[in-house]
Amino acid sequence: MTQPERSALTSAALDYDTTIIGALELSDKKWVLAVQLPGVKRHTRHVLGASGEELAQLIERLNQRLAALPQAIRLLG
Repeated sequence: MTQPERSALTSAALDYDTTIIGALELSDKKWVLAVQLPGVKRHTRHVLGASGEELAQLIERLNQRLAALPQAIRLLG
């Protein structure tokens, strides 16, 4: 089996002032979303019921918060 080139494994540096970083942990009973917003040094942790509706409401609140920021924001999946 051939190994991928080292350059293919490295990722580009992130600009923490314009990038939203998120991680979602799913289980049957609860979901945990950790988010680092642009310009904020620490991440926030949100515990939700296992519901797409709750997640959508949280994302909408975060979007409203981000709309007030003066800089352009990059979304990562």
